Amino acid sequence: MPAWGLLAGMVLSAGCAWQRYEPAALDREHVAQTSARQGLADADLGARMTQLGAVSAWPPAAWTPMQLGLVAALRSPAVRDARALVGSARAGRAVAARRANPNVALALEHHGDKDGDQAGHWSVGPSIEFSLSPQSRRRIAVALAGVAVVAARVEVLERAWQARDAGLVAALDVLEQRNLASLAAGEEAARAAVVASARAEVAAGVDYAFEWQTLELEANDARLARLDLRRAQSRAEAALAQSLMVTTDALDGLTLSATPAAGSLDYAALQAHALNEHPRVLRALADYDQAEHALAMAVAEQYPELRLSPGYFFDQGDNVWSLVGGVVVPLFASHDATIRQASVARDAAREYFHAVQATTLAELRAAWAEWQAALANDEATHAVARDIEASVAALHARERDGLVDKLVVARARLQQAQLASHLAASAASTRRARAALEMTARAPLDDAPFARYLNELHAEDERLEQTRP
Repeated sequence: MPAWGLLAGMVLSAGCAWQRYEPAALDREHVAQTSARQGLADADLGARMTQLGAVSAWPPAAWTPMQLGLVAALRSPAVRDARALVGSARAGRAVAARRANPNVALALEHHGDKDGDQAGHWSVGPSIEFSLSPQSRRRIAVALAGVAVVAARVEVLERAWQARDAGLVAALDVLEQRNLASLAAGEEAARAAVVASARAEVAAGVDYAFEWQTLELEANDARLARLDLRRAQSRAEAALAQSLMVTTDALDGLTLSATPAAGSLDYAALQAHALNEHPRVLRALADYDQAEHALAMAVAEQYPELRLSPGYFFDQGDNVWSLVGGVVVPLFASHDATIRQASVARDAAREYFHAVQATTLAELRAAWAEWQAALANDEATHAVARDIEASVAALHARERDGLVDKLVVARARLQQAQLASHLAASAASTRRARAALEMTARAPLDDAPFARYLNELHAEDERLEQTRP
């Protein structure tokens, strides 16, 4: 009777731990429906942007590329996916931290021969089998699972940067294309005035028709170039809508404005940040930590573990207890090859970390050089602009004195319009170069709201770590 009571207790205790499987169906229309409803004036987006200090009024009268980059990060499904993977990694670490569950078995035996003092051919009883491994193995397993959590958290930061970069670059492209399209309209009007002046001089017999016809052909080339600008603007707006998870119709009436750079930059500080805080470098560091712990595990597995299997049998009125145990050790030194392989893998992880740092450093130097070149080109463009403006002013003065004909003055005005397009393109190139430097270093130089967003992601993960299971 005691054996059956023990058996009933085992069944009841096991039943208390059972969980039911509940399937969860996917909503295949969720993404399409959400994207169709989203806009750039949504109240929840405004609350988040205001909380991060990205806007002072909602919706803003004019958007900056950095604000749109932050919107792209906030709405990125890739960021949400990465954050879900952090939770999965944390659950895996909780599993690694558990002690090994013992195996419980219920044995039922049938005896062909029955002794005279036995009541039947059957005996029954439970047994438990468990292993006692060195404590260091569980600590190393937890550390390995912890590395997976760190890697998942780094992936969240990298995906936030990628989403923000896509939105920022697309917004900068849209801003540039819109500015160039507006200036191209003024340039086309100035070119039309040049053609009209040339035609008037030909009609007056002052000039040959060749001059006027050549200018007509140049005007046609400019009209074709404007078509290319429109196509480029359409592509840029499509890319912006994609990064913001909205339809292109949501960009109708969107006003963009550029904000000046916050100030000068320190290359040494950028380099230190990139070599220590870049998500790519942090991921390589996590890979090295994983290889380090894998080697520690390979070394720990060469030590023996203790296995025990106590059991109880109720055998025809007899209570039979047993204890079977032993020390489990490898018969051969097979762990030597495993340790050697783990050691080589750690060395490879070290070289990979150095390679990632070298690549990051090379990319940062190239981005810095491109930014310096953009600054120098912008300064040279403004110097040329000052010379051209002075020359045009002199032509106007000579025109008032009757020393310059109208065609020359019209050409000067066309040159001024072309100069405006060059200045706009130079400014856009400088903005893109500075943004590329920021993206390469993974340092939010002029974007305090995005920096706060990244800090919030990190702080939230820290709170989860403090309450980890």
